[in-house]
Amino acid sequence: MAIASVLVGVLALVLTIAGVFLTPVRYVGAIVSFGAPLAALVGIVMSGVAMSRAKQMGESSGLAITGLVLNIVGFVLGALVALTCGMCNAACSKAQTRQWPDGGARGGGRLGAELYRHTLAAKLNMMQRGCAQDPTGARNAEFFHPSTAARLQSASCAVTPEVVRAYGQSCLTGRRPCSEASQLEPSSPQAQAAIAAGVDPTRCYLYRSGEGSVVLCDDGRDTFILQWENIAAVR
Repeated sequence: MAIASVLVGVLALVLTIAGVFLTPVRYVGAIVSFGAPLAALVGIVMSGVAMSRAKQMGESSGLAITGLVLNIVGFVLGALVALTCGMCNAACSKAQTRQWPDGGARGGGRLGAELYRHTLAAKLNMMQRGCAQDPTGARNAEFFHPSTAARLQSASCAVTPEVVRAYGQSCLTGRRPCSEASQLEPSSPQAQAAIAAGVDPTRCYLYRSGEGSVVLCDDGRDTFILQWENIAAVR
């Protein structure tokens, strides 16, 4: 029982860490996040039983105490993650069940867009590094949708550190440069462009900064930039 309590404590900590990294994953993030404190509670009970048995049998309770400590730490950290990352994931997942007029599932609205912000910033950062090796931007074709790659990759070397910061930082922080994030509106030109490219517009997000804008989409297999305008005109 003591060994089992230690293993459950380790599991609770693993689930806590996984809950943070799985926050963008629909439903899974919430399940893992809330599973951490529940597992820790089971571990605490097991540790208590193990300590009681050790006392009755006159044996050392060191392993049971280790399990108790691990599970208490796992419960505290797991509860924090569940109430932050877990609740965020649950709210986003619920929002994704809302319907567009044509019956398509929405992609989480503004919250969904914010969850994908770091993905966009990472792609822009990799573009910038790619241009350091190939100023033509040819190496950056993989970051775009096939239908727009040829047109956009040549402008990818206009991405600067300021552009990366702008699209990686929400204007809600009050810092500049920054960008505002939202899901595509059904009647917007960007949504129509997504449909024309064979992409589900309910899984695309729009980021605006100054005169610039970027549309990032997720087709379930990969994320890619569908289009952008005035990419360097950020503020």
